[in-house]
Amino acid sequence: MCAGPLDKMLLAALIVLPMGAAVSSEADDVRHAAQQFAPIHSQAQLEAELAHMSPLSPLAALSETARARFTRSLRFNETGLATFNYNPIVEELSASQARRLLALFGVDRVLPSLPGLRADSEADRTALQSLKRPIAGHPVL
Repeated sequence: MCAGPLDKMLLAALIVLPMGAAVSSEADDVRHAAQQFAPIHSQAQLEAELAHMSPLSPLAALSETARARFTRSLRFNETGLATFNYNPIVEELSASQARRLLALFGVDRVLPSLPGLRADSEADRTALQSLKRPIAGHPVL
């Protein structure tokens, strides 16, 4: 089956988070712990959050359409969030809003890798700057 232009665009906008290797480094351990102990690290937890979402939830910062696109793209594995479409995030959120959203899943470390993310305020610039420390073995896109 041949992928159409829309499929190729969606594939280009996915971030695939690295899975655990046979030999684990300290950075891998920290990354996995962040994901496993994040507020949302499974499909069931995502569904519960969406069913009882507070207006203060970082997910509420996305429009209904963007939130649906984002949540439909989420894929989980045994360590938590494995992949997601970042387009709804960069289209609607500032860097600080995006950091709060991604922190729900324990993956805010990828924030500096999101192309086109807005940094309109000092809080946005701080959010990006604080995460620019490289994580060994982390393939970003």
